Amino acid sequence: METLASKPLLKNALICAALGCVGDSVAQRRESMVRARAKKDASAKVKKTAKGREVAADDDSHDFTRTLKQAMYNFFFYGPAQHYWYIQLARWFPGRAFAMSAESLAPFGAKVFLNQAVLGPVVVATFFLWGAVWSGDVSGYPAKVRRDALPTLRAGWSFWIPASSVNFALVPTRHQVLYMSACSIVWNVILSLNLNKA
Repeated sequence: METLASKPLLKNALICAALGCVGDSVAQRRESMVRARAKKDASAKVKKTAKGREVAADDDSHDFTRTLKQAMYNFFFYGPAQHYWYIQLARWFPGRAFAMSAESLAPFGAKVFLNQAVLGPVVVATFFLWGAVWSGDVSGYPAKVRRDALPTLRAGWSFWIPASSVNFALVPTRHQVLYMSACSIVWNVILSLNLNKA
Protein backbone atom coordinates (compact mmCIF):
# COMPACT_ATOMS: atom_id res chain seq x y z
CA MET A 1 0.00 0.00 0.00
CA GLU A 2 1.36 3.38 -0.99
CA THR A 3 1.81 5.97 1.71
CA LEU A 4 0.18 9.38 1.54
CA ALA A 5 3.60 10.92 0.89
CA SER A 6 3.77 9.03 -2.40
CA LYS A 7 0.43 10.57 -3.46
CA PRO A 8 1.11 14.31 -3.35
CA LEU A 9 -2.15 15.31 -5.05
CA LEU A 10 -4.24 13.39 -2.50
CA LYS A 11 -2.08 14.69 0.35
CA ASN A 12 -2.48 18.29 -0.80
CA ALA A 13 -6.25 17.87 -1.26
CA LEU A 14 -6.63 16.38 2.23
CA ILE A 15 -4.50 19.08 3.87
CA CYS A 16 -6.42 21.78 2.04
CA ALA A 17 -9.77 20.24 3.10
CA ALA A 18 -8.69 20.03 6.74
CA LEU A 19 -7.49 23.63 6.72
CA GLY A 20 -10.76 24.65 5.07
CA CYS A 21 -12.55 23.19 8.10
CA VAL A 22 -10.33 25.23 10.40
CA GLY A 23 -10.86 28.41 8.38
CA ASP A 24 -14.64 28.04 8.27
CA SER A 25 -14.76 27.23 11.98
CA VAL A 26 -12.78 30.39 12.74
CA ALA A 27 -15.10 32.39 10.47
CA GLN A 28 -18.20 31.00 12.19
CA ARG A 29 -16.74 31.74 15.62
CA ARG A 30 -15.93 35.29 14.53
CA GLU A 31 -19.45 35.81 13.19
CA SER A 32 -20.91 34.43 16.41
CA MET A 33 -18.80 36.82 18.50
CA VAL A 34 -19.83 39.79 16.34
CA ARG A 35 -23.51 38.85 16.69
CA ALA A 36 -23.16 38.38 20.45
CA ARG A 37 -21.44 41.75 20.80
CA ALA A 38 -24.17 43.43 18.72
CA LYS A 39 -26.88 41.84 20.85
CA LYS A 40 -25.14 42.89 24.03
CA ASP A 41 -24.71 46.43 22.75
CA ALA A 42 -28.39 46.53 21.84
CA SER A 43 -29.26 45.37 25.37
CA ALA A 44 -30.62 42.03 24.14
CA LYS A 45 -32.52 39.95 26.63
CA VAL A 46 -30.45 37.49 28.55
CA LYS A 47 -31.36 34.62 30.79
CA LYS A 48 -29.71 33.33 33.91
CA THR A 49 -28.41 29.79 33.97
CA ALA A 50 -28.66 27.59 37.01
CA LYS A 51 -25.18 28.79 38.02
CA GLY A 52 -26.14 32.44 37.70
CA ARG A 53 -24.04 33.20 34.60
CA GLU A 54 -25.51 35.38 31.88
CA VAL A 55 -25.79 33.88 28.41
CA ALA A 56 -27.46 35.09 25.25
CA ALA A 57 -31.01 33.85 24.95
CA ASP A 58 -30.42 32.52 21.45
CA ASP A 59 -26.90 31.09 21.50
CA ASP A 60 -25.30 30.27 18.11
CA SER A 61 -24.33 26.73 17.27
CA HIS A 62 -21.75 25.57 14.75
CA ASP A 63 -23.08 24.97 11.21
CA PHE A 64 -21.41 21.68 10.30
CA THR A 65 -23.02 21.65 6.84
CA ARG A 66 -21.30 24.94 6.06
CA THR A 67 -17.97 23.51 7.24
CA LEU A 68 -18.50 20.40 5.11
CA LYS A 69 -19.23 22.62 2.10
CA GLN A 70 -15.91 24.42 2.62
CA ALA A 71 -14.00 21.15 3.12
CA MET A 72 -15.47 19.55 0.00
CA TYR A 73 -14.65 22.59 -2.12
CA ASN A 74 -11.08 22.54 -0.84
CA PHE A 75 -10.73 18.78 -1.36
CA PHE A 76 -12.22 18.59 -4.85
CA PHE A 77 -11.07 21.91 -6.29
CA TYR A 78 -8.81 24.22 -4.28
CA GLY A 79 -6.27 21.63 -3.11
CA PRO A 80 -5.85 20.02 -6.56
CA ALA A 81 -5.84 23.45 -8.24
CA GLN A 82 -3.01 24.64 -5.99
CA HIS A 83 -1.11 21.39 -6.54
CA TYR A 84 -1.06 21.78 -10.33
CA TRP A 85 -0.82 25.58 -10.27
CA TYR A 86 2.43 25.67 -8.28
CA ILE A 87 3.96 22.89 -10.37
CA GLN A 88 3.13 24.87 -13.51
CA LEU A 89 4.43 28.16 -12.11
CA ALA A 90 7.71 26.43 -11.23
CA ARG A 91 7.98 25.15 -14.82
CA TRP A 92 7.18 28.51 -16.38
CA PHE A 93 9.38 30.50 -14.01
CA PRO A 94 12.07 28.28 -12.54
CA GLY A 95 13.77 29.53 -9.45
CA ARG A 96 15.21 28.41 -6.14
CA ALA A 97 14.35 29.36 -2.61
CA PHE A 98 16.63 32.07 -1.21
CA ALA A 99 17.92 32.88 -4.71
CA MET A 100 18.03 36.63 -4.19
CA SER A 101 19.55 37.99 -7.36
CA ALA A 102 18.64 40.34 -10.20
CA GLU A 103 17.91 37.32 -12.43
CA SER A 104 15.42 35.90 -9.91
CA LEU A 105 13.45 39.15 -9.60
CA ALA A 106 11.44 38.79 -12.85
CA PRO A 107 10.33 35.17 -12.23
CA PHE A 108 9.51 36.05 -8.63
CA GLY A 109 7.40 39.06 -9.66
CA ALA A 110 5.63 37.05 -12.37
CA LYS A 111 4.69 34.30 -9.91
CA VAL A 112 3.34 36.75 -7.31
CA PHE A 113 1.40 38.67 -9.97
CA LEU A 114 -0.08 35.58 -11.65
CA ASN A 115 -1.00 34.06 -8.33
CA GLN A 116 -3.18 37.09 -7.58
CA ALA A 117 -4.34 37.97 -11.11
CA VAL A 118 -5.26 34.42 -12.19
CA LEU A 119 -5.59 32.00 -9.27
CA GLY A 120 -7.32 34.47 -6.93
CA PRO A 121 -10.21 35.38 -9.26
CA VAL A 122 -10.66 31.75 -10.31
CA VAL A 123 -10.89 30.62 -6.69
CA VAL A 124 -13.36 33.38 -5.73
CA ALA A 125 -15.58 32.77 -8.77
CA THR A 126 -15.62 28.99 -8.34
CA PHE A 127 -16.11 29.19 -4.58
CA PHE A 128 -19.12 31.48 -4.98
CA LEU A 129 -20.48 29.11 -7.65
CA TRP A 130 -19.91 26.14 -5.33
CA GLY A 131 -21.89 27.93 -2.63
CA ALA A 132 -24.70 28.79 -5.06
CA VAL A 133 -24.97 25.20 -6.30
CA TRP A 134 -24.79 23.85 -2.74
CA SER A 135 -27.60 26.17 -1.57
CA GLY A 136 -29.69 25.59 -4.70
CA ASP A 137 -29.65 29.29 -5.63
CA VAL A 138 -27.63 29.38 -8.86
CA SER A 139 -29.80 32.24 -10.14
CA GLY A 140 -28.33 34.46 -7.39
CA TYR A 141 -24.74 33.68 -8.44
CA PRO A 142 -24.25 36.61 -10.89
CA ALA A 143 -25.48 39.15 -8.33
CA LYS A 144 -23.26 37.59 -5.63
CA VAL A 145 -20.21 37.88 -7.89
CA ARG A 146 -21.02 41.49 -8.82
CA ARG A 147 -21.53 42.46 -5.17
CA ASP A 148 -18.86 40.47 -3.33
CA ALA A 149 -16.12 39.27 -5.70
CA LEU A 150 -14.02 42.44 -5.78
CA PRO A 151 -14.22 43.08 -2.00
CA THR A 152 -13.25 39.43 -1.43
CA LEU A 153 -10.32 39.72 -3.84
CA ARG A 154 -9.15 42.96 -2.22
CA ALA A 155 -9.22 41.35 1.21
CA GLY A 156 -7.34 38.38 -0.24
CA TRP A 157 -4.74 40.55 -1.93
CA SER A 158 -3.89 42.34 1.29
CA PHE A 159 -3.02 38.96 2.77
CA TRP A 160 -1.85 36.92 -0.23
CA ILE A 161 0.61 39.35 -1.80
CA PRO A 162 2.91 39.26 1.27
CA ALA A 163 2.25 35.53 1.86
CA SER A 164 2.94 34.54 -1.74
CA SER A 165 6.02 36.77 -1.81
CA VAL A 166 7.43 34.77 1.09
CA ASN A 167 6.37 31.56 -0.65
CA PHE A 168 8.09 32.25 -3.95
CA ALA A 169 11.19 33.84 -2.41
CA LEU A 170 11.89 31.48 0.49
CA VAL A 171 9.94 28.21 0.25
CA PRO A 172 11.29 25.31 -1.84
CA THR A 173 8.89 24.31 -4.65
CA ARG A 174 8.11 20.92 -3.08
CA HIS A 175 6.81 22.66 0.07
CA GLN A 176 4.94 25.54 -1.57
CA VAL A 177 1.50 23.90 -1.55
CA LEU A 178 1.92 23.00 2.13
CA TYR A 179 3.02 26.54 2.99
CA MET A 180 0.21 28.14 1.00
CA SER A 181 -2.30 25.67 2.45
CA ALA A 182 -1.23 26.67 5.96
CA CYS A 183 -1.60 30.32 4.98
CA SER A 184 -4.98 29.49 3.49
CA ILE A 185 -6.51 29.27 6.96
CA VAL A 186 -6.72 33.08 6.74
CA TRP A 187 -7.95 32.87 3.12
CA ASN A 188 -10.60 30.31 4.11
CA VAL A 189 -11.84 32.69 6.80
CA ILE A 190 -12.06 35.48 4.17
CA LEU A 191 -13.85 33.21 1.68
CA SER A 192 -16.26 31.81 4.26
CA LEU A 193 -17.17 35.24 5.64
CA ASN A 194 -17.77 36.64 2.15
CA LEU A 195 -19.71 33.66 0.84
CA ASN A 196 -22.01 33.54 3.85
CA LYS A 197 -22.67 37.22 4.39
CA ALA A 198 -26.19 38.40 3.73
